Amino acid sequence: MISFDSLPGNAALKSSLQNALSGRFPQTVLLSGDDPDGLKTLSGVLAAAILCESGGPRPCGTCLSCRKAEQGVHPDLTMIDAGDEELKVDLARRIKAENAIVPNDGARRVTVICHAQNLNPMAQNALLKELEEPPGYAFFILAAEQPDALLQTVRSRCTKFALAPAGAAVSDEEAAALLAPYLAAVAAQREERMMLAALALEKTPRRTLMGVLGILQTALRDAVFFAKALPQPPLQPALETEARALARTVPAGRLLAVYDWIGELIGRVGRNAAAAAVTCALTSDVYRICFL
Repeated sequence: MISFDSLPGNAALKSSLQNALSGRFPQTVLLSGDDPDGLKTLSGVLAAAILCESGGPRPCGTCLSCRKAEQGVHPDLTMIDAGDEELKVDLARRIKAENAIVPNDGARRVTVICHAQNLNPMAQNALLKELEEPPGYAFFILAAEQPDALLQTVRSRCTKFALAPAGAAVSDEEAAALLAPYLAAVAAQREERMMLAALALEKTPRRTLMGVLGILQTALRDAVFFAKALPQPPLQPALETEARALARTVPAGRLLAVYDWIGELIGRVGRNAAAAAVTCALTSDVYRICFL
């Protein structure tokens, strides 16, 4: 039966996605991580959840829509997995044409693009408007092992969720204990406290740190929604207090800029950035983006 349990570990990520599914789920999502099989599994489960007909937790795994998604025969689910092949502009045009047609079975249509980093620049540019302003029924899931290979214009149109690297599982509670002092320091505009909190994060193993930074991104996304007074439950309830404090202190546009910057930092950590560089980014760079 299709469910989030199909993906081992990643409790914090799965909790964030399930919280998002209980409200207004973003129409364009970027899933990243270094495990292509895990990304494909998660993409399939998330697509089934978006299409699920249950009134309770999704995917329920038992409704007709979930069963069709699991069997790969759902008419409103397009799974694109061309392996390592370049994804060209013709594919982007086909995706746009398919999404111009209303769904067959229900109220939603989902397009999953595995190895999305293989979209060439022309294909990415052809999809930009579709990703930014999709029809109300259309949802896109981009899964990329190398998200930095995507154009910034594409990444900026996506809500980002990061698969924890192998051996980097961290619970919401553990992440909150690490991140709450840092977020509180940002909200208080206290750069010296930001540095102390960032120094504490330096002690976290690199692969675990990538997972923690992914949770930080989600908390920033919550802060943006709070700043804009949007009726969306937080994806990181354990950091809701800190996210609300940020929303009162930092304008939404600057919070979005920090959100993107943390995405860049995750890429740097993945490329073995020095601990001192991470501390600098989380201190002076974030302070500059928020307040200068």
